[in-house]
Amino acid sequence: MRRPDAALVISLLLTVFLAVPARAAEPAAADKPAATPAAAPAAAPEVKPPASRPSVSSLLFEAGGGLNACSGEFCSEGGPSWGADLTALYRMNRHFALGFNVHYGRMAPDQIDTLYDYVLNFEARGILPLGSRLELFASAAFGYATVYADGVFDEEDGKHLIFRATGVTVGAVAGLSVRVAQRLHLGLMGRFWYPNWSDACFYEADGGECNEPEDLDFNFEMMPWYAGLFVRYELPY
Repeated sequence: MRRPDAALVISLLLTVFLAVPARAAEPAAADKPAATPAAAPAAAPEVKPPASRPSVSSLLFEAGGGLNACSGEFCSEGGPSWGADLTALYRMNRHFALGFNVHYGRMAPDQIDTLYDYVLNFEARGILPLGSRLELFASAAFGYATVYADGVFDEEDGKHLIFRATGVTVGAVAGLSVRVAQRLHLGLMGRFWYPNWSDACFYEADGGECNEPEDLDFNFEMMPWYAGLFVRYELPY
């Protein structure tokens, strides 16, 4: 009985002895090739915030020239001549602007050597854009007008007089403009004034006399008007 027991023990020892080197020969977990990492998801494209719209507020500078004339009894024996017009406006939004206007106009009456007027206006303008290039506009104006005349007023005695009249005035403006460059416009406008003459003065070599227009011995009814072309430069503000 002892031999079989010894043989069994020897067999078990050999089995354990052979198994240990085989297990040691297996690669350790650290030596195993690393698993290929999964590809990272593609980054989402960067979304940029929408660009802000440029401000529409700007400074408008207009200069033009054209036909100057007047209507009324005082202008019945004369004809039109030329005029010059300068305007500066602050455009606070797409549809409204405020500013000032200076106008100078010559006229060509038949019996007077020189006749001209000039007007200083405060102007409020409404603007109607039609697309990206064309604009219509209309303005109301309030200001101060002066008329100056130099010539013979009394043909019977041939007196050469200088005449000047002043007064506040209300006016209206209408026109259109076309954008021809980024900041440059060309346009057409018409102006009309209705003055309330408050002071009329005659000056002679030996002095002068000022009267109310109602006290003159002739009908001083005169309403200037103007129609012309202009160039506008627009400066963002």
